[in-house]
Amino acid sequence: MVDSAPGRAPRGIPFASATKPEQSFADIRAKLPVTSPESMQLGWKGVREVGVTFERAIGRYVTISATLLKVLADRRRAVARIQTDGIDFRGDPGAWGGTGFLVAPNLFLTNNHVLNSDVVAGKALVEFDYEVGEEALLGGTSTVSPSKKVFRLDPRRLFITSPAQDGLDYTFVWIDSSAAAEFGTIVLERSSFTMMEGEQAFVIHHPDGRLKEASVDDTDILKVDSRVVHYSSDTDYGSSGAPVFNRQGNLIALHHATSEQDLTLPNGHKSKYVNEGIKIAAIALDLETKAQSSGSDAATAQEVLSAIRGSDTLTGFFGALGRRPEGANDLERVVNAYTSDDADIDIGFWNIEHLASRYQEGPKLEAAAAVLADMKLDIWGLSEVSPNAVRALVKELKERFGEDYGCAFSEPDAGDGKQSTAVIWRTAVLDGSSVEWPEEVQLLFKMRSDNPAASEFEAVHGKIFDRYPGLFRFVTGKRYGAAPVTLHVIPLHLKAMSEGSLRRRMASGILRRALEVLKRNGIEDVILGGDMNATLASGDLNHLKHAGFRPMGADDEQDGAFTYLKSPYKSFIDNIFLSPNLKHTFGDDEFLVVARDREIGDFVKTVSDHRPIMIRLALRDKPATEEPAGTSLGAIDVDGLLDSIQLHASFARRPPAALGLPGKITFEELKRMLSDPSIPDARIRPYLQVSPRDHAPFSPIVEPNPNKVIMDQIDRVEVESAINWGNSFCRWRREQRFEQRLKINDPKPILLVEGDSWFQFPLLLDEVVDHLDGDFVVRCLGAAGDTADNMIHRDPEYARELAALDGRLGKEKRKVSAFLLSAAGNDVIGADAEGNSVLLKLLKKYQPKKGASAHIDPKASKAVFSYLEAAYRKVIATVHAMPTYRDLPILIHGYDYAIPGGFAEDPRHPIWAAQDKWLGAPMRAKGIVDPILQREIIKLLIDRLYDMFDKVAGNSRVTKVHMVDARGALGPVDSWADEIHGTSDGFANVASRFKAVLNRVIRL
Repeated sequence: MVDSAPGRAPRGIPFASATKPEQSFADIRAKLPVTSPESMQLGWKGVREVGVTFERAIGRYVTISATLLKVLADRRRAVARIQTDGIDFRGDPGAWGGTGFLVAPNLFLTNNHVLNSDVVAGKALVEFDYEVGEEALLGGTSTVSPSKKVFRLDPRRLFITSPAQDGLDYTFVWIDSSAAAEFGTIVLERSSFTMMEGEQAFVIHHPDGRLKEASVDDTDILKVDSRVVHYSSDTDYGSSGAPVFNRQGNLIALHHATSEQDLTLPNGHKSKYVNEGIKIAAIALDLETKAQSSGSDAATAQEVLSAIRGSDTLTGFFGALGRRPEGANDLERVVNAYTSDDADIDIGFWNIEHLASRYQEGPKLEAAAAVLADMKLDIWGLSEVSPNAVRALVKELKERFGEDYGCAFSEPDAGDGKQSTAVIWRTAVLDGSSVEWPEEVQLLFKMRSDNPAASEFEAVHGKIFDRYPGLFRFVTGKRYGAAPVTLHVIPLHLKAMSEGSLRRRMASGILRRALEVLKRNGIEDVILGGDMNATLASGDLNHLKHAGFRPMGADDEQDGAFTYLKSPYKSFIDNIFLSPNLKHTFGDDEFLVVARDREIGDFVKTVSDHRPIMIRLALRDKPATEEPAGTSLGAIDVDGLLDSIQLHASFARRPPAALGLPGKITFEELKRMLSDPSIPDARIRPYLQVSPRDHAPFSPIVEPNPNKVIMDQIDRVEVESAINWGNSFCRWRREQRFEQRLKINDPKPILLVEGDSWFQFPLLLDEVVDHLDGDFVVRCLGAAGDTADNMIHRDPEYARELAALDGRLGKEKRKVSAFLLSAAGNDVIGADAEGNSVLLKLLKKYQPKKGASAHIDPKASKAVFSYLEAAYRKVIATVHAMPTYRDLPILIHGYDYAIPGGFAEDPRHPIWAAQDKWLGAPMRAKGIVDPILQREIIKLLIDRLYDMFDKVAGNSRVTKVHMVDARGALGPVDSWADEIHGTSDGFANVASRFKAVLNRVIRL
């Protein structure tokens, strides 16, 4: 006997779409978001059925891939029978059943009319494996009671629904993850064109509460529109909530209703019923609309969306994000979301270099066209392409998918062997054209990063723009307010790898100047994007940031999918910069939409090793009238700059004596000195100064001293474009010294060093690492102004470098002898991300007649020291988890008792900071002016830091963590260069403390 569900499944569920046969996508024909749905269906059918050939068909060809049987067999396990009772969706009491299935580890999906409320869901029993077993099936009997596993749902954890009447008739509810662990899940994917009329729809269900069945006969798809699929596949009451699959086994719809209708099927059979399923793409669109609302379901909708993959070609990659569809109910809002194609402009940038000269290879071209059709962006900036490849791509999009694109090129005459940049755009939405840069700008783009005569630097210098940065103008077909929207796009590809850093910085500076010229010509709405080949943190692109441009970043993932994240959450090498005036044009800050956490499958890897980065600009009918954000770039001497380009080769290489300027050197000579790691920093130091520009705490901007270095306009552009010019040279010099010493097999112990300005203070003084360098081979990752948060959490460079050194040194049977970490100073007495003093947050206001401890905020200080302790423990665990370095000595250190500045007769006058910038001024801001009390407070904080380090180090023989005590190493005030850093001689005393510990713990 087979047990049955109590009660009967709900009847008379309303259809979401008309049942009469009609043109596909009839519900959105008045305002189609694609040129031709029929062409799009056929195009995607070709993509889905690559390799399918027909040898001979008898009558109507309806066979399927044999693999589909396995796919459906695997997915059937995630389908379950539902039994519940209570008040149904019409308000009537009773008991009923249905079907549902697992779509994520904690997500169960069915219809609203099956689980219409959280109360009903809470009562439901979900039964898996309720089906005929293999032996019973082969034996031809179904009388054996099947085993079944029953789960309860938990709507308190998650419950979201759309009504059966005027809605999309779905319900998502929480289920324990053990169900998915045992029975698997059926992946949810956005897709509008993975099915078409005449194909098949397969349903796995529990009709009338019976054992699990699959509909495989007379399974024709009869109609497809934006929200639903109609099909003739057999179902029954109780099938509601079942998954509907296409010929490839992809989930395409949620079965929800049956309607009586006389019709003749394609094979000539008669039927009295039509079934309807809600498309998964439409459900995703409804959830996106809910997630953007202020309703109580917004957070839940966002949580469910995180389980849905892919993009819906009808709405493009961004779906409903940024759109505000109106409507009386969910059904209307979904249709309006689909037809709001003119409510935004979607822009993407993509490097598809493999297509540049291989566009005649069918699979490459077809795959690229499929990606672009699926994303359905309005504008694409393409890099590393050729004009012929782009023309072939536009042709493929038209012939395969019926979509019309225009194209324009940065270098129209480039051959297939010359990689360049280009744009394509949807002509149904925009008019596009190439625009000539103003004449005074064009010569800037032909500049080189060096003097053409400096041939010894050709390995690292060259043209700043290897790919000419074309300028393209786009105008919307629709008017917003008084006029259409006009914007300009610049696709970029800057020099890659570390050797291109100088050129990227100069490019950033030149682009800033070029954009100022555009601004004077009335062009202010500009978007730059593409392969910047530098992280935002590198500083290479700072000129654009400082000009008010808004940076965006994309994570180039290695697993073949790509995720989009809005700055400042992350920062990667592919970037988009938005001009400050865009906010003025498009309205409030919500004009910008970035699809966070949305992924596309790994089919992109067949086209390019790079991943696109994309944004949506949400248009408004009433642009804002506020002033544009950002700062003025100021006037530039374009004529002088162009003159200097012509004079540079003959001027920059002349020796100082020839110029009659005794005691001075040329900028090129300074760079040659900096580029020779064997020349001591002390010899270079007299030619440098600290820039007056604002800089990060403990990280002064070092630049050439114009009284000692002869510089022309191009030299100044180079330095101005490189915000951290001196810091970068300092780090590069240390890296080169390390590599040279490895090359000659220097036998001294190898140290890996990560830290802040005590380990790297750019060129202005000799700090700890400079004094260790003679006795050890040092690989230094230090950066002045760095914080524990950045070193340990945001960019754990130490772990990558240690692993890399393990591989390199292992071949020579060597390894790193010790790891040194300095990562607390900036977190205790530095500045936060907004530039505010951390010490201010640790101090209380002055309290008369109270000691040092009364002036330290216990809660704030505990939070800082607890954070640092956890961070240090994380580093130690990471290092010692590496097999080669389980016993690697790790040295951590505290600081000497710093002396707050600004007191009478303070002898310290640092050229990189005010005398009391970091300690004295914050203390006086709290009313603490007594120098003795100030020093006692600092002493107490330093001692507490050492207490924390003592806990971390523990028993050093066991933990292999050794603390270097620097208290008293610097001593009197004349051994301090400023409030935080020692003089070169003072740091020599600190280094001697490190050497003592290193000599003890390293087995020489």
